Amino acid sequence: MTMSVALAFLPGEKLTDAKLFGLLLGFTGVVVVLAPWQSGILGSVPAQLACLGATASYGVALVYLRRFILPRGVSTPTIAFMQVSIAAAAMVLATPWVASTPMHLTPAIVASMIGLGAFGTGLAFVWNTNVVRGWGPTAASTVTYLTPVVGVVLGAVALDEHISWNQPVGALAVIAGIVVTQRSSRRPPRRSPRAHRDHGGAVTTHSRLASPSHRRTTDARPTMSPPSSSRAASGI
Repeated sequence: MTMSVALAFLPGEKLTDAKLFGLLLGFTGVVVVLAPWQSGILGSVPAQLACLGATASYGVALVYLRRFILPRGVSTPTIAFMQVSIAAAAMVLATPWVASTPMHLTPAIVASMIGLGAFGTGLAFVWNTNVVRGWGPTAASTVTYLTPVVGVVLGAVALDEHISWNQPVGALAVIAGIVVTQRSSRRPPRRSPRAHRDHGGAVTTHSRLASPSHRRTTDARPTMSPPSSSRAASGI
């Protein structure tokens, strides 16, 4: 989704063969990790539409961030603060209508909310903004492929869940896809012919400037001069 939006609204975002291969490899890894053939792909239609809507929102948000926000020179913490604040306000307004059970704020729940908001969301938005700034929206979207991988690892470590063969295989495919996409996003610096001539001219100028200095250093060496006629006349 991010790739489609980026190609439509970012002229500088180019889809190379390596980048396309990395995106497809990472997506395949996510599918292997989730293993839809074990639980089935059928489910609630509203839930599937919500997942598609969230995916589209990610694509639009990353491209909008790169095209309209980052060129204004807004700092990364400011962008993350505004994103978290707007999302929190939207959740507060929607809670009375979407909450299915009464909410009980215990100290553990409040601490969990603060931890998720500060670290799982706040720092994540800061890092995400830096990734979009450095890699571009299409390559940055591959970072979200790590979400199911991290979930599997935390489930095994914290909840003692069983890991099957498909999860490490899919995780390797996800990481390989991110690496391929990120490397394809690096563009080698281009040097114009004029810059090359300037560079060559600078070298030539430097060598020309160095020659008189060398000559001055050579001329400054002490030499034995013959005695002058005045010294010879005085008998010195």
